[in-house]
Amino acid sequence: MASVTADDLILRSKEFERLIRRGRPTRNNWIEGAIKNGVCSKDEITLMASECRPVVHERMIKLLEDFILFKREEGTEAERELYSKDEVNLQWMVDR
Repeated sequence: MASVTADDLILRSKEFERLIRRGRPTRNNWIEGAIKNGVCSKDEITLMASECRPVVHERMIKLLEDFILFKREEGTEAERELYSKDEVNLQWMVDR
């Protein structure tokens, strides 16, 4: 996964808010608010984001594996090219 800065995370957070078209439930729980209020620093936010791991239901593993295989075999030419790359695997899909 590429290196992400706190500023990147703030921009992504703002874009997420724009896409869901609703206000933040509380500003203190958002990255920008936590930094502004001194709850944590940009460096701490960046470190926490880099150490964050997704949690998925065990049935999701098989679903993602089947999806990758399907795209490799039945996808469009562009999909077959993308999903056939070595780095496209279960971890890549979950991190995505």
